Amino acid sequence: DVFRETLPASTFKIINSLVSLETGAVKDENEVLKFSVILDTVHYGYRPDTYHDMDMTEAFRLSVVWFYLELAKRVGKEKFTEYLKTCRYGNSDTSVDGYDFWTVGNLEISPVGQVNLVRNIFRGVLPFSKRNVEILRKIMLTEETGEYKIYAKTGWTSKDSVNIGWWVGYIQTDDNVFYFANRINRHKSLEISSFINDRKDITRKIFRYLGII
Repeated sequence: DVFRETLPASTFKIINSLVSLETGAVKDENEVLKFSVILDTVHYGYRPDTYHDMDMTEAFRLSVVWFYLELAKRVGKEKFTEYLKTCRYGNSDTSVDGYDFWTVGNLEISPVGQVNLVRNIFRGVLPFSKRNVEILRKIMLTEETGEYKIYAKTGWTSKDSVNIGWWVGYIQTDDNVFYFANRINRHKSLEISSFINDRKDITRKIFRYLGII
């Protein structure tokens, strides 16, 4: 159901990056944040390779949780909620304890909502400066060939024993732009060895079927 809302997981880093830039929580994509062990390193202990100082470009590419938690803290929930409501971001619910409201909280958005968000961002109809939108575009570039460029973000979380996987963004060809949001759900008891790649593989198959690539 393309209108059913679920947790956005790390696709939230798209709007998190923009709001953080717009509010001055981070200066630009090159500002380095110092890693702090005060953050929940136990909960995210499965990624100790990300526990070092880094900038937004690296944090977005590696989908680093502590970095974006720090940005959310700097922005504050009240300001964040204002931006989410202005951008019509799902249910705009940031009420969970702590700041990881996009992965373990009550914040939810649908695939249609994801597409509308990305399209509105890059069409310039939301309250973000051109400078910050261009920074986001730069860090979202994940694939480039002679035929196309893909600007996107993955996401993965689980709720009620169901794994939720996202791939959200847009693909740009020589003469057109296509916005997309792919969400796959799989019960945690089922085989998930291919789950990480399925989000992208299914989307690329659709691109080929439609003749986009």
